[in-house]
Amino acid sequence: MNIGTTKKVEAKEIGVDVQKDGTVTVKGLDGKMKVLPKTGETANIALSVLGSLMVLGSGIILKREFK
Repeated sequence: MNIGTTKKVEAKEIGVDVQKDGTVTVKGLDGKMKVLPKTGETANIALSVLGSLMVLGSGIILKREFK
């Protein structure tokens, strides 16, 4: 048993079908086919850097205020 590991597999290997529009169909426990939406999840480095700079800037300002 591999606890805490992941493995990328093809959709067909786990019994799901990927549609042309990006949605996924899978058979539920009740035997009915269900459609899962495409979430469009992406990573955005620019927003992460901007957020980090804002936190750093506010930390510097607060440090100056309490001196």
